Amino acid sequence: MRVRFTESAARNLALLLLQSGQPVESAAVYREVLERDPHDGASAQALAWLLATHPDDRTRQGAEARQLAERLVRSTAAPTGQQQMTLAAALAECGEFEAAADAARAAERAFQGSGEATQARIMREQFLPILQRRLPIRDPQLQHPLGQ
Repeated sequence: MRVRFTESAARNLALLLLQSGQPVESAAVYREVLERDPHDGASAQALAWLLATHPDDRTRQGAEARQLAERLVRSTAAPTGQQQMTLAAALAECGEFEAAADAARAAERAFQGSGEATQARIMREQFLPILQRRLPIRDPQLQHPLGQ
């Protein structure tokens, strides 16, 4: 049997690895996708979020997350709320809390502008206060395999 590599299949594998408690392996798959296609925004987004927000210190790589997130935001004239939110998390992981708060405000505006009022409210009421307390963002959903 011959299996063809596709970015979509690799992203699914990365997600499965992450959900099964293997974040380092998941990150490696996302990196392989990006080596093959540096313009794969979905993989760059997922990898940047993972590297910026994973609860395990050994998994987080703030500088790499920041580089990926900055590239995503620069790649479009109108960055999405998700892209701005990821940049905010990456900046916070690097200790740049003022810039992170600015990116979080940009994410709130982008979410509001795209009709995602719930996401905008989350940015304003939950995400931004964490950054204002000069704390990094941690995604607890990344900690427990399969939501356990």
